[in-house]
Formats: sequence, C-alpha cells, structure tokens
Amino acid sequence: TRDWSSDVCSSDLDNSRFQIRENMLEIAPTPPFGNAFTAGATYSVLIQATGTTAGDIVLKSIQLTAKADLLVNLAGDVTDPNDGKLSLREALAIANADPDHDRIVFDATQVGPDVNLSTVGATIQGPSALLVSAPVSVDGGQGHKRISMTATAPEARLFTVAPSGNLRLERIDLLGGLARGVSGNPEGRGGAVLALGSFSLFSGSIVGAKAIGFAGGVQPGGAKGGAIYAESDLHLFQATVSGNVAEGGSGNTSTGQPVTGPSAGGGIFVSSPAGNHLAILELSTIEIGRAHV
Repeated sequence: TRDWSSDVCSSDLDNSRFQIRENMLEIAPTPPFGNAFTAGATYSVLIQATGTTAGDIVLKSIQLTAKADLLVNLAGDVTDPNDGKLSLREALAIANADPDHDRIVFDATQVGPDVNLSTVGATIQGPSALLVSAPVSVDGGQGHKRISMTATAPEARLFTVAPSGNLRLERIDLLGGLARGVSGNPEGRGGAVLALGSFSLFSGSIVGAKAIGFAGGVQPGGAKGGAIYAESDLHLFQATVSGNVAEGGSGNTSTGQPVTGPSAGGGIFVSSPAGNHLAILELSTIEIGRAHV
C-alpha cells in the first residue's frame, strides 16, 4: 500500500495535480513523480469535502488499486488470439468483458495516426463497427488517433454504446461513419456514434458522418444526429463536431409526388426518454450541420 495522499498531492490544495472525471480519479504525471499510478499498486487516498457552512468538513479515506492499461499495438482491424498483438477491436472485447473501467491506449511505435475499421461488430439500430457495453476510455495520446472505416468496408457507424456501456474518447478524431435506416427500422440514427449509454468526447472531433433515413414508399424514414444520436448522458469538452449530415430518405406519395422523410440534428440529436439525462458542452465547437427536411 502506498500513501499517495502524502507523496503526491499533499500540496495540491487547488486540485491542479489531480481531478475526478466521471468515474475515474486521474493525476497529471509531472516530475518528480513521473507516472504516479503504477499498475497493480494500491493507493491510500484521503479526500476532504468542504461544505458551504463554516466548519462543515468531512474526511474520507479510500483504497484504490490501479489497473493496467490495454495497449493497442496493431493498427489493423484484426481478431487473432494467437498473433501476440492487440488491435482496437480486441482491446474493446477485453474491456467489454470487465465490469470495471478499462483504459485503452496506443503504442505510438506500432500504431500510426490512422486506425481503420473494416468489419461490423454490432447491429443495434443498424450496423456499427464497434460495440461498447462496459465502462471504457480510449486515449489517442499526444498525437491523436483518427478512427474511420476503410474504403471497402460495409456501411456502418463507428461506435454503438449499449445502455450498459460508458464510452469516453480522448484525443480521438472520428472521420465519417454512416447510419442508414432500413425496412422495419427506417430512421437513421447517429452517423458516427449511437449512444444508448453515456458518451464523452474530450479534445477530439467528429467530421463527415451521415445519418440517412430509409428510402422508399409513401413514408420514407427520417434521420436524427448526423454525428451523434444520444439517449443517455453526453459530455463534450474541447471538442469539434462539424461537416455532418442528417438526411431523410426519399419516397413518393400515392399520386407519385416526391416526399422526403423528416430529419433533425445535423450534428447532434439528444433524446431523453426518461427525462433524467445531461448534455454538457464545454469549450466545444458544434457546427449545426445539415438536416435535410
């Protein structure tokens, strides 16, 4: 057990060294401590909470055990348990099997700036390349990582966050993605991200994604959220969402007149069926995007 409260943050009276974000406690790895959290080590943390009334102070000591990061060292969209490598898809599969929060990072010597996806991993409300069903963070590192579909990949959005999931992308740029409505499920939702669970984007971007309604018939499908369709908590910090499109499908009336399905949220569409979710946008640039009605 290491007394983290005394050797790292005893002088951190203004919280400049550490912060609590969502369900994680983080510390800036500044000298002389280096990487202050060591995987497998247990830390004693003393938390002081001060109320608005004079003398209203509560002290709480907790024990935290640091988890090892999942290190992606393969740029390809590969699932091979025998190659000794770890792709983003394989790392997410490991994280989804763990109810505790996992962080995925990239080996900069093995993985370049682009991570290209080529297969469908989920079909919730349309095909998605990757499914997140547990608490997961993906950190692109200092140089950022760009995640997109390959030119020959099937149509799919990039991420679906299941109701049990919680996805935080940090220093990640999402390029493209397509959610197209189909017969029986005609509304296109979330061209890049379908967030049925909590979704956060920190210091990243979503550009060039599309949500398109099902085409055909007298009532073609609508489209919502060219970049993001969210039904849970949404948090964007220093993020950019631009150049995305929500476009209703095309059809014809019984008399042969052209008709287009409704659309909304060329960039972001937030729905809160239970009325108890938060959408927080901080220091972010959100382009309205195109919503064709």
